[in-house]
Amino acid sequence: MIVSHNEIVTMVYKAFTGMHREVGEADVIASMVAELEMAGLDGVRHFNNATPFILTEQDTPIDIVHQETGAIRFDLHD
Repeated sequence: MIVSHNEIVTMVYKAFTGMHREVGEADVIASMVAELEMAGLDGVRHFNNATPFILTEQDTPIDIVHQETGAIRFDLHD
C-alpha cells in the first residue's frame, strides 16, 4: 500500500494529540516520523514502539540542573 507524506503526518499528529500530552509538539513529532518513514527508516514502527513510554512518562519539561562552559546537565525525570 502506498501512503502519502501528508497521510503519515496527519495520522501521527492525531495519534500524538490524542495522548493529551502537555509537553511535546505534535506537528514536529509528526513531521519527524514522516521524514523517517519516507527515508526508509521505519518512522511509524519507531513511533509505535515509543507509544507505551510516551504514555507512562512524567508529563513535565526537562530541568537544567547545571550549566557551565561546554557542558549542560539535564534532569529528564527518569
